[in-house]
Amino acid sequence: MARSIYCLECAAKSGWLPSSSFGATGFSEYQLEKFVKHTAPTGWAAGPHSVFGDPSAGQYREYIVLTAASGYYDRSNPAKPTLCYFAHEKTGNTYLNGRFQTVASGVRMVCIGDDMRFHAFPDASILQSATCTGCGKSIPAP
Repeated sequence: MARSIYCLECAAKSGWLPSSSFGATGFSEYQLEKFVKHTAPTGWAAGPHSVFGDPSAGQYREYIVLTAASGYYDRSNPAKPTLCYFAHEKTGNTYLNGRFQTVASGVRMVCIGDDMRFHAFPDASILQSATCTGCGKSIPAP
C-alpha cells in the first residue's frame, strides 16, 4: 500500500491538523497509561510494543513537541492519521512478543485531535525523507 505523506503545511491547509494542546502541562489518565507503557513497561507485552530509550517525562514531551512542530502527516490510514518525526537518533526499541526486534529512530504520534488521548511512541518505520503528496516538497525540507 502506498503511503500518503503530507508536509504539515499541506495537512493544515486541508484541515486535517486539529487544533490541540500538544505538550500541555498534564497527562490524562489514558495518556499516563500510555506514557508508562512506552517508557517504563511493567511486564511482558503480547504483539508489537515499543519503548523509549529515555524514560523521562521531559524527553517524552520534547518528542511530542518536535513531532507536532516539524514532523509530517501520515494519512496512509485515513481512519487513523498520525504525525511522524524522524529524530536522526535512537529514540527507543521495538519488541515483538517480548523479544527485541529493532532500534527505532522515529516517533509516531497517534490519536491526534483528542487532547485527552494523543500520545507518542518510538517507531522504526518512520521515513527519513519523503515527498509531500500535496505539493511535492521534500520532507524534511532541506
